[in-house]
Parts: sequence; structure tokens; C-alpha cells
Amino acid sequence: NLLLTRSVNIVKKYKHIVENKETDGATTATKNKAWEDLGKEFNAQGISHFRSTPTLRTKWKALKKDARKENAEYRRYANGTGGGPPAKPVSTLYDKVLDVVDRKSIEGCKGSPDMEYEFLHPNAPATPTIGHSLALYNGNEPSTSTSVPQHQYMMDDSIDNHILEEEMEDDPIPTMLDGVIQPSSDALDKTTSTIWNRSGYTSGMFSKPRSKLLRTSRSSVGKPASRNYDVQSKNLSKKKDVLELQEQHFLKLSSNQELEKAYLLAKIKREEDLHEMDVASRKAKDKRDADIHLAEVTERLIRKQREKELFDLAKQKLMLEVSILKNDLGHLGIGNNNE
Repeated sequence: NLLLTRSVNIVKKYKHIVENKETDGATTATKNKAWEDLGKEFNAQGISHFRSTPTLRTKWKALKKDARKENAEYRRYANGTGGGPPAKPVSTLYDKVLDVVDRKSIEGCKGSPDMEYEFLHPNAPATPTIGHSLALYNGNEPSTSTSVPQHQYMMDDSIDNHILEEEMEDDPIPTMLDGVIQPSSDALDKTTSTIWNRSGYTSGMFSKPRSKLLRTSRSSVGKPASRNYDVQSKNLSKKKDVLELQEQHFLKLSSNQELEKAYLLAKIKREEDLHEMDVASRKAKDKRDADIHLAEVTERLIRKQREKELFDLAKQKLMLEVSILKNDLGHLGIGNNNE
């Protein structure tokens, strides 16, 4: 906490620069220079190890984020109905952060009652009084001598009609009161108007048409709604141009898809043709190999048959030679001597 407190005290010296909301180039350069000086001053105090300038800026953003979160928790408990654990007290570090930044950026703006009185009478006092309203109704200058608290302030229907002057439409807008559609304020009795404390409003105001300020909507630049037709026309023309560009883009995409489809079909056809050629080549090769094998087997059979025939011829030749030798030996008498 001591480190964070000293860091916030250092940032407080440069708050008129680092918390400036302008974003032009010169201001941004001045902010960067201020953060560099702030980092040098922080590191020169030796209260912690070295911290770079981006680290300090990130830490400061985190502190502001925590301050917003703490304020939100405090306000949530303050606006609650009670019960539960007690509220956590606001830390002193949170107050120091509030001293540096704009409180509205953390706590938000305080709202005020929504009424049309100040728009119709800008010079009227902040808290209207009965005397002021009666003076306006009678055409006299308002007197500030008599005043009542705001919660006692009330006006009857006649004073209201004078204060909220407006051009009525030809066909008044019916209003809803207690679930029943009411045609106009003249049909209602004044005794039905119930005064609501602290607001100055009465239930009879619900029976009146909307004021001219509320019926005439204003654009962000302060022009009447009737002039928004040109802006709407420009927006429609821009949307039309965007749609036309999108349509052209889709047409190009569709044409590209058609070309890609044709390319894929041609690629598939080529691959099928190559596959068929490969299959035919493999079949031809297998047939050729089978024919070669058959030829080799036939050749082996023929060779064996020939060798067998040659063997039989050689055997017959040998038998003939043996028989011839026997005959020759018989003529020589070798056979008889042996007997």
C-alpha cells in the first residue's frame, strides 16, 4: 500500500497532463514525455525495483479500474435493501485516486428530475414555487418573496396548460390511465389529479398529450426530425451501393466457383483417363508376362521331350552295338570255347 500511495502521489503531480482528454499529436507527445519524467522520478526514489514507463502506465490504469470497481460495490450496497454482511469501507487509496482523476469518470453524474419546466422557462428558478406559477398564469412578473419546498410544489390543470404551452394536434393522441384509454384532458375531472410529493407531477398530467418538445424529436446535430429524410435517403443510397457491391462480389464468387468446378471436373476426367491407361498398361504387362511364362514352360517341355527322344535313340544304338558284338564273337568261336 505504501508503494501504491507514493505512486499515486507522483502521478498527482502530472495529473494535468496524463489525465488530459485531448488526443491530438502534440498532447500525445506531451503525455509520453510526462510519463517518461514520471518513471524517472519513481525509479529515483528507490522505493522499489526498476519499473519501465509502460509498466507504470498499465499499473495506473489498473488502479483506476479497481477504484471504479470499489465505487460500484459501495454504491450497490448503499442502494440495496439492507441485510447481509456490512459494507466494506472505502479505502484511502481510492480517495487518493479520486483526487487525481475526474470524480465523474468513476462516480458518474448525479441525475435530476426529468421535467419540461426549465426548457419552456429558462429564467425560472431552479425550484419552482406556487407564487412563481401564479404570476406566470396572471401575466405578472414572478415574485420570489414567497416560496415553498419542492416536495410541496404543485400546479392545477389551468396553470399547467399555461406553463406547458403547445400546439395541439388535430387528432389528440389518446392516453392510457389505469388500463383505460382516455380521450383528452377535458373529459377528466380535476378532482382525479393526485399530487405526488417530491416531483411536482400529478396524475392528471397523464391525460394530456405530449408537449411539443417531446413530439418533435431532435437528431444528434440539433436538426428537426423532418430534415432527417435527406440523411435517411443518403443512408439508403449508401446501403444500396453496398448491396450492389456485395451482389457484384457474389457474382464474381459464383463465376469463380463455376471456373473452379470446371477445372475440378477436367482434373477428375484427366485422372480417370490416367487411371484407365494405367490399368490397361498393367493388364497388357500381366498378359505379356503370362505369355512369356507359358512360352518358357512350353520350351522346357519340348526340351525335355527332345532329350528323352535322344536318350532312347542312344539306348537303341547301344543295344544294336551290343548285338553286333555278340554276333561277331559268335563267328569267332569264342562262345563255343567258353562252353
